[in-house]
Amino acid sequence: MKSEKELQQALELHNHDFEWFSAKGKLKYKNIDGAGNATINVRMKKDSIIWLNIKKFSVEISRVKMTPDSVYIVYRWERLYEKGRLDQFTRAYNTNFNFSELQDLFFGNVTTTEDVSFVARDSTKYHLSAIKNGIKYDYHVNPYNLLLEKFYARDDSRREVIGKYDDYKNHDDGNLFSYLREYTFKEGDEVTYLAIDYSDIEIDVPKNIKFSIPSNYDELY
Repeated sequence: MKSEKELQQALELHNHDFEWFSAKGKLKYKNIDGAGNATINVRMKKDSIIWLNIKKFSVEISRVKMTPDSVYIVYRWERLYEKGRLDQFTRAYNTNFNFSELQDLFFGNVTTTEDVSFVARDSTKYHLSAIKNGIKYDYHVNPYNLLLEKFYARDDSRREVIGKYDDYKNHDDGNLFSYLREYTFKEGDEVTYLAIDYSDIEIDVPKNIKFSIPSNYDELY
């Protein structure tokens, strides 16, 4: 039986600091508008930018730039673009993530490892909980290798995020890193599902980030 301190340390070891992050991956998604598969390229500079490049059949279909307060999306096939506030964008996907939390999501860190309390243990997991900024977090930790397998985040507005971590591998820096993540975003009856199977991960390797909106694209309102 692990102590509460050991379990909190296990969560802390799950998180890794970074200044730069880049990765390629396979993307699966499903929401009220449909479902599909794509490939995704992610580039991030901590506290500064999230850049996404999404392709189907090796052809770019969209490019996304997020900053701490704004989001810009280019739709290649439709020759359209949209821009707006980051908080409005995240609410449209049934979440209330801020920029830092979005970076944690793409990187794989958990939002809080502070004031974590032991709840229970069964044959498959340790159950831990924490509360931060009015959001309740529940963590499921494997009892044998102490790796984080699942988390739940719920607020008072019936919004819920479920995250699953799998396919842990040793990265070049010697740390274990989850290459497969699944996220489910719920608000009432609306559900958005997102899975990313990463490959070619690089940490703290500066990358060139390009984003522009062609002059012949129309804006979506």
